[in-house]
Amino acid sequence: MQAARRLNPYKLDPLYLYVKDKDADGHSVGVRLITTGDAGTHYFPIHRVSTGAGTAWGATSYANPGGWISTARIELCQMEGSTILKCVSSGIMYPAFDDSSSS
Repeated sequence: MQAARRLNPYKLDPLYLYVKDKDADGHSVGVRLITTGDAGTHYFPIHRVSTGAGTAWGATSYANPGGWISTARIELCQMEGSTILKCVSSGIMYPAFDDSSSS
């Protein structure tokens, strides 16, 4: 995941997510964004690659959970159909600090 805040603590913009299925194991992979903040914990919809090993999904978007974003992370999930079997999380990203008003 690549994300830029542009010093806006309410929105991740732009946000680029990418996932690739590398294993021919009969399972698919999915990726989703999770944010925490004053609007609670928000699990964004999972984006799944369901067509087999060697296929990928990627998109540029934005995340606007409806409040201040204090942390963001991604989850990469192994799936069977639409059922999540297991997930691993990225490290936690914190908002950028805007010190432009300090003298």
